[in-house]
Amino acid sequence: MPSYRIQYRAQGSSSWSDGPLVDTGATRSGTAAVTGLTNGTTYEFQVVRATSGAVSTNTRSATPAATYESNLSNVEASAASSGDGAQVGTYGGSRGVLVSLSNNGNTFTVSYDNGSGWVEFGSKTSGNKLSAGASSLGSRSFFFPFPSDVSGITAVRVVVAQNGGNTNAFSVSLV
Repeated sequence: MPSYRIQYRAQGSSSWSDGPLVDTGATRSGTAAVTGLTNGTTYEFQVVRATSGAVSTNTRSATPAATYESNLSNVEASAASSGDGAQVGTYGGSRGVLVSLSNNGNTFTVSYDNGSGWVEFGSKTSGNKLSAGASSLGSRSFFFPFPSDVSGITAVRVVVAQNGGNTNAFSVSLV
């Protein structure tokens, strides 16, 4: 049975790198994981028949992204709705909320509640403009540290403006 090699390159690059070898066996199918890619970089992939060097005519592209959990240490709580998600935890030594979007074009606001009602403390607007103090952790993940002068936060609310004018609002409750 033939074996195939996955080749990949960063989009726009002219040279291909060899990825894993896939032995299809009797089923004529197989899977392989290409590792060592950079999150947020778009890659192109092709399949090459190992014995003849024949290259597939179909090239596919994909952009790897870290799951938003991997960016936080000391994860305290999380919630998700309609593909968008948020987690409260620590990133870079700061406690705050990490928002992960299912659609990079979305805009959103982030609020906290410490018993005095909802207080907005972060946002992303069109063009990926982030409020002061926020960090972009990739094309769809954003970290907002809690204000240093606020204590007793019991919940975080994320309100996402979706395509078509609809909103997706969800809350992360802290115990």
